[in-house]
Amino acid sequence: MLDSNLLHGSIPLSPFSLPVLQDLLLSQNQFYGQLPEFANISSNLLYTLDLSGNHLEGPIPTSIFNLRGLDRLQLSSNHFSSFPFNGPQQPKNLSHLDLSNNSLSIDYNGSSPTSSSFLQINWLYLSSNKLRAFPDFLRNQSRLAYLDLSENQIQGEIPNWIVATAFLSLSSNNLHGIIPPSICNASALVLDLSNNSLSGMIPECLTQLSVLNLRSNNLTGPIPDKFDEFCNLQTLDLSRNQIQGQFPKSLVNCTQLEVLNLRNNQITDTFPCLLKNISALHVLVLRSNKFYGHIGCPEANGSWPMLQIIDLAYNNLSGEIPGTSMTTWKEMMVNKYDSPVHLEYSNYSGDVTSIRIYYGDAVTITSKGSEMDLVKILTFFTLIDFSCNEFNGSIPEEMGEFKSLYVLNLSCNAFTGEIPSSFGNMRVLESLDLSKNNLSGQIPPQLANLTFLSFLNLSNNQLLVGSQPALSSQLFQTPPLQVTKAYGGLL
Repeated sequence: MLDSNLLHGSIPLSPFSLPVLQDLLLSQNQFYGQLPEFANISSNLLYTLDLSGNHLEGPIPTSIFNLRGLDRLQLSSNHFSSFPFNGPQQPKNLSHLDLSNNSLSIDYNGSSPTSSSFLQINWLYLSSNKLRAFPDFLRNQSRLAYLDLSENQIQGEIPNWIVATAFLSLSSNNLHGIIPPSICNASALVLDLSNNSLSGMIPECLTQLSVLNLRSNNLTGPIPDKFDEFCNLQTLDLSRNQIQGQFPKSLVNCTQLEVLNLRNNQITDTFPCLLKNISALHVLVLRSNKFYGHIGCPEANGSWPMLQIIDLAYNNLSGEIPGTSMTTWKEMMVNKYDSPVHLEYSNYSGDVTSIRIYYGDAVTITSKGSEMDLVKILTFFTLIDFSCNEFNGSIPEEMGEFKSLYVLNLSCNAFTGEIPSSFGNMRVLESLDLSKNNLSGQIPPQLANLTFLSFLNLSNNQLLVGSQPALSSQLFQTPPLQVTKAYGGLL
C-alpha cells in the first residue's frame, strides 16, 4: 500500500511486472500525466488497481486490459477524458469500475455493437463527469447491479431501455419528461432521480423500493397509496415537488422507514398519527405543506425512540403541543456529546446494511436563520422545528429533557406563558428561536447554562429582560452568541 503519500511524477510500469503482486494502491498521491501503455505487460494476478485522487489525465489506454486478473479498477478523481468500454480484449473478471469525478466522454460511437464486444461489469461509477447523453453501451450490460450517473449533464428523457440494477442514481442531471413505466423493470433497491426536471405522476410500482429519492423535480398528483405489508422502504424523499392530495395511509406498513421528507409540496391532511407506529423513524420533515389540526395522537406511548429531526414548520397545525408524548423521543435525551458539532463542517458517513451502505441520505434543515444541507444524515444531529404554525398554550416543560438537542425553533406561533426553566438542561443547544409568540415573564436564568448557544432570538414577545443585568452579562460572555432584542427589554 502506497496510498496517501507524497509520491509524484508519472505512473511507473515496474510494479506491474512483479510476479505475485495482487493489489496496487497508489491513490491520494500527486502522480500526473497520462497513463503509460501496458503493451508489454501481462498480469493475471493483479486484483486491485487504485489510482484515484491523483492528477492523471488524457485517455485511458486499451492496453490496460492486459491486466487480465483485474477485479477492481478505481480511477476516480483525476482528469481522464475517455475510457475504452468496447474493445478486442475485455477483461472477464472486472466487477468494480470507478471513473467518477473525471472529465469523461464515452469512447463509443454507437455503430452496430455486439454485446460480446463490451465490458461487462457489476458496479459502475460514472458520477461527476461531463456526459451529455446516456452511454449507449449500457444497453448491453447483462450483470450490472450498481449504476451511478449522477452529477453529469445528461439531457432528455429517461430511456425505456434503462438497465436492471439494484442501485440506480441519475440525480443532478438535466432530465425531463415523465418517469417511464419501464423503470419498474429495474428491480432497484435504491432509486435516486433527484434534482432534475421530471414531471407527471409517481408510478405506483416505485412503492416496492428500499430507497426512493425524487427530490427537487416537478412531479404532481398524489403519493401512491400502494405500500403493502411487505414494504421494505427505509428512505422516502419527495421534497420540493408539487405533490398534492392526502398522506398515504398505507405507509403504516413501512415499519423499517427511517427517513421521510415531504418538504415543500401541497399535501393537505391532518397530522399523520399513523407514523407513530414506526419506531425506526429518524427523520420526519413535513415542512411547507398544508397539514392542519392537532399533533396529539392517541396511544402514542413508546413511539419514535430513534427520532433525531422533526420539522413541521410552515403548516396550519394548531392546538397545544402534548409534552407527555415527547418523553418517548429517547434519542434526543441522551447526552452523547459534550462539545458542539459545528454543523458547517460536519460530514458523517455511517454503515448500513446491504446496498444502502453506498447511499447517503440527505436533508435540508434551517438552523440559525440559514438553510443547510446535511449529506448523509448526521447520527449526532438533532432538530425540532415547529415554527410558523398556529400552536398555542404553554411550551412543554418536557422539552428541557432533550439534552442532545442542537436546534429548537418554536417561532411564529401563539405560545403563551413563560419560557420553561428546564431549557437550561439542553446543554448542547446551539440555536434557540422563540420569537413572534406571546411569551411573558422573565427570561429564566438557567439559559446562562447554554454555553454552546450561538443563536438566540426572543424578539416580539412580552418578556422582561432589563431587570436581569446579570443574566444579560452571562449570555454575552458566551462568544460568538448572536442575540436578538426581546420585546419589553434589551439584552
